[in-house]
Amino acid sequence: MHHEFAHIHDNNKKIDCFKNLMKTSSYKGVSCFLYPIAENCWSEYIANFISSKSALDTTYPLEVAKALLYKVNNIQKEIEKEFSLFNGKKEEKEFIFFSIKQVESLFKSAAYLIGYLNGIGISLEKIDEKIALELNSSSFYIFFESLKYELFSIHQIYPDGFINLSIYKKIVFLVEEFLKQKGISLIEEKEEPIF
Repeated sequence: MHHEFAHIHDNNKKIDCFKNLMKTSSYKGVSCFLYPIAENCWSEYIANFISSKSALDTTYPLEVAKALLYKVNNIQKEIEKEFSLFNGKKEEKEFIFFSIKQVESLFKSAAYLIGYLNGIGISLEKIDEKIALELNSSSFYIFFESLKYELFSIHQIYPDGFINLSIYKKIVFLVEEFLKQKGISLIEEKEEPIF
């Protein structure tokens, strides 16, 4: 409940900051896929940061860490499985949308966990050393650490430093780079995404 109220608080802050952009701006091309992911990462991070004190006596941060590790370990398999179905059976766009959704889920889970860690003021090692070690050994680790840094940086200027939507630009870059690492490059021609 606290987490959901924190979303309302964050939405109100963003409306105050972005009120002039709400009716005049929209995402185009590849940005219409990537910026919403970055916004969701911020939203889950700040909601958990604000509500983290409600999770001090629960195992929820541990459960979130387990869920993140599961996604880290299985995302490549899921994308490869979907790709094998795509070969001859599915349209290209369906495969791309599926892959983007998988990556969005992974990054949101990471942001969710980082919100808890920063809010409680604890390291992942303190929650579970084995999970921390597995995550540190994964190819996602550099993205996790970079996301942690970017969310902390955004938080430092929240909400008064939120001048325009470029606040999410570095998270967008991380998501795009992760997609490239998985073999998916989003390219624009005439403001339309081409996969």
